Amino acid sequence: MDAFQTVANRQARGKRKGFAIRIKRGGKRLRFNAEKSVPLVVLGWLFSAVVMAIPVLLFIR
Repeated sequence: MDAFQTVANRQARGKRKGFAIRIKRGGKRLRFNAEKSVPLVVLGWLFSAVVMAIPVLLFIR
């Protein structure tokens, strides 16, 4: 049981570290390419909204 817990803790710690690094990198990238990334973010958000709306519309019909 102890061994399993230590492995799980190690994996969780690794995930957290990787996530933090990714956030930092993303933040830097956003700062450098703010003008380029904003339209991409908006397009991604619209795309996700459309994808979410399709099943709802089908369900209503």
